[in-house]
Amino acid sequence: MAGPKDVAGKKIAVGSGTNQEKILVEWSVEAKRQGLAPVDIKYYQTNQATYLTLGSGQIDAYLGPYPGVAYHVAVAVAGETGIIGTYSGAGAALQGKIALTTKKDSGLVTALAAAVDELIRSGDYAKILARWNLGNETTTKSEINPPGLPIEGK
Repeated sequence: MAGPKDVAGKKIAVGSGTNQEKILVEWSVEAKRQGLAPVDIKYYQTNQATYLTLGSGQIDAYLGPYPGVAYHVAVAVAGETGIIGTYSGAGAALQGKIALTTKKDSGLVTALAAAVDELIRSGDYAKILARWNLGNETTTKSEINPPGLPIEGK
């Protein structure tokens, strides 16, 4: 899925209040503006309900966060589901962030960042991401409170 024409008239599941919902609603509006059928947006309470509905053919696709979708594809029965496309809401410049978190002022932040950097240096980080089909989510170094993220108390 790369834009309005790919989803026009389709039944697409999405999580309520997500960035993916914002994108899908915008695509639906744009599809209508282009004279195409709007998207039939579907909402489900759980990932299990979404994937069951997808597997039963009641929806055409699910637009969700890449890491969760990639995980599902990695653990699903071979050929049951697959990724049909990816889209960055801010264009190619948007880098997804994979995060570790700890209790504020726990003293672990520097140690966790060093551990991630060691995983990157050793190649284990790339192996872990590859195992879960997340190779395109990689980074070259850990960051503590990266710029642009709304961090309370920063």
